[in-house]
Amino acid sequence: ILARSFESAAIQQALFVDKLFKSFFDTVQACQKGLVAISSLSEAETITKIRNAHEEIIDVLANNFDTPSAMSRLQELVHWINSHMNYDVHDNENSINNIPTCALFLAVDFIQAWLEIFGIDMSLSGHQNQNASVDRILLENIIEKSVQFRTDIRDICRRRSPTDEENPKKSLLEQCDDYRLQMKYLGVEIKDRNQGSTWSFKK
Repeated sequence: ILARSFESAAIQQALFVDKLFKSFFDTVQACQKGLVAISSLSEAETITKIRNAHEEIIDVLANNFDTPSAMSRLQELVHWINSHMNYDVHDNENSINNIPTCALFLAVDFIQAWLEIFGIDMSLSGHQNQNASVDRILLENIIEKSVQFRTDIRDICRRRSPTDEENPKKSLLEQCDDYRLQMKYLGVEIKDRNQGSTWSFKK
């Protein structure tokens, strides 16, 4: 019974750690797309935390290869970064342009490198590589349809007729602008041109 209890606790702990790291990696990707704002995350301080975690992991591994303590250091780093994130983009719109992307991806690379050493593959691409091309084609088709829909609305609003009313037209155009802003948060940039609208992935 004691052995089963120990195995159950170990499995639960493993599931918790797996969920923690996956959630963190997803959050970093959301930050890159502007979906998550950061309130007080310093790039310099984050890099220092990563360096300290690296030194601490080396120390605990030198002590009888204490992998549980090493994993704890990785978890502590994730918890610290998460504590400096704000998940409401609307409350911190000014911080979107100042996201410390370099430090965040350095943290991801650091964590993934150590997990790989421990025999755990949790890369950002990982199993998604096989379906990446298909997913991208599907995404491009969806975006094309969305942009065309938006273009059609703009064309309707720009038509002049005796029955046109200024306020409804203005409201629809504002909706178009809002849609463009939302797409920008998702990593898609829409530009209005004389012959219609075009789109591209934000770099």
